[in-house]
Amino acid sequence: MEEFKTGSFVNEMYANATTEPSHKPGSKYSDYQLATICLYTDRHVYFVTGVNEDKTRCTIVKAKATRNDSNGMSEIQSYSYEFDFQNREQLLHKRRGQWCEVILSTSQMKVIYKPVHIIFGHADQYFDFSF
Repeated sequence: MEEFKTGSFVNEMYANATTEPSHKPGSKYSDYQLATICLYTDRHVYFVTGVNEDKTRCTIVKAKATRNDSNGMSEIQSYSYEFDFQNREQLLHKRRGQWCEVILSTSQMKVIYKPVHIIFGHADQYFDFSF
């Protein structure tokens, strides 16, 4: 598994967090657990829509994030989140201790596991204006 590098101290700290997904079947969208995926400097929030019993697979949907502050191109950002029915569900699988997005490659006729750094139970959308 390749090592993930981030471009920000906060994302590096988040990337080393150990958290588990949770989901109650039949719950309302507003009750779904939130999760944050760390990219190089940005962060995106997702809703956890399903989890298997041994917590090695889960499905997530990217949240619609609406910025609430008036800070402009600032480090201090505040968002509200709502379930977005336009976004597709993504499958994550925990392999060798690392969460990975499962991608079905029809051109290569194989399954690709792309490592992701996700923090379950935490919502922290962030857009880095310097990139």
